Amino acid sequence: MNAPFLRSQTDLLRGSPHTLSRREAVIRFLLDHGLLVALIVEIGIFSLASPTIFFSRENFFTILRLSAATGITVAFYTMALIAGQIDLSTPQVGGLSAVIFAWMFWDFIRINTSYGEDVLLSSREGVDELFADSNKSKGH
Repeated sequence: MNAPFLRSQTDLLRGSPHTLSRREAVIRFLLDHGLLVALIVEIGIFSLASPTIFFSRENFFTILRLSAATGITVAFYTMALIAGQIDLSTPQVGGLSAVIFAWMFWDFIRINTSYGEDVLLSSREGVDELFADSNKSKGH
């Protein structure tokens, strides 16, 4: 395998005796482990903001429950990407679907709050009367 697993291993694979300065070592560490550092910072911020709630058992199980669906989806999506069966434009389609759903949901909320219940139910009453009349004409 030609590519190293971590960026900091490139010098080791080339056999270069180059020693890193402290600044270069910190930059390489952040590049290699940036997500881990971000997670630790995030945990620190939330634990300082609300220590009794963040480290509670209920919060831990809520985080696990909410991330389970995402984890399963990512696992299967990764397998499909490795097999070459899916295009990388799929997340953009999902994002567009989310925007369209949010737009439609906002219209639903806006219509339900701007009209009274009597207006919204009046259209349904006409449908009920129509079906009631058709059932009577059939002899039911």
